[in-house]
Amino acid sequence: RELLDEHLLYGSRLDPDPDPELRGQVLDLVRSTSLFGDLPEQAIRQLSKAFKTVYMAAGDTIVSEGESGDRFFLIQAGIALVTKRAAYEDAVVGHLFPGDYFGELALLYDAPRNAPIRCTTDMTVLELPQAAFDHLLRHSLTAVAGIEIGIEMIQFLRPIPLFSSFGPQKLSELFRLLHSMIYEEGSIIVTKGETGDRFYLVKSGEVAVLSEAEEEAEHMAILGPGEYFGEIGLLRDMPRTATIRAASNVELMVLERRDFEKLVSTHEAATKYLNVVAGRRLHRLQSSN
Repeated sequence: RELLDEHLLYGSRLDPDPDPELRGQVLDLVRSTSLFGDLPEQAIRQLSKAFKTVYMAAGDTIVSEGESGDRFFLIQAGIALVTKRAAYEDAVVGHLFPGDYFGELALLYDAPRNAPIRCTTDMTVLELPQAAFDHLLRHSLTAVAGIEIGIEMIQFLRPIPLFSSFGPQKLSELFRLLHSMIYEEGSIIVTKGETGDRFYLVKSGEVAVLSEAEEEAEHMAILGPGEYFGEIGLLRDMPRTATIRAASNVELMVLERRDFEKLVSTHEAATKYLNVVAGRRLHRLQSSN
């Protein structure tokens, strides 16, 4: 049975093991990839053996928009550029760095590539063929369900300007720090004046920003999916500056203080963006008082 599994995973023949040191580096990289965080160790080891190492030169195209996807990619070394078609020239979407990955949507959903990706430096890329990923699908449906949830959350987080500098690996790490909280319409989520210990992202529904906790309090803003609150108290170490009430049934993704502090200490671009937003919100709050 083990030999049969190996045959299914690698293809028509079993290749001899490559250099043990290089194989160990591949194993470490696959093990540290958040997308595979729910896989058991044995599955991680099998999966790492299915990756093929490919060396590419600066300027090479890794994938083209619209082509069918038959491989998953994990960057071992080098930097890649992601673009999208615009009216007159391609617009830069972002860069991918060692530890980042792409191509998972094409393998899971049989979808065409949605953006061209090319090398900006010489690169070492690990490729996982469709057959190996399908083997994982057949033998670990629970793990694949976890991967699908992770992809859904990454697609939710990626368009949020606060996280525009995050690659797939960083978005996966952020997703694993977030936890969901659900509130019914009318519920008070935070109260003005209390100590702030959480950062909130609206995943679905809407919340109202109120000047006070009372029913007749002034409605200052409505926040919907992709918007967030709670950053002022955490960044400035001050009490909550407004009351937040669920304007509908709402699902929030919550980041605890310790994880928020880790986020702002390790991501300079996100910290700058948060400080700009927090400054604007404080100015509006002070102007309304």
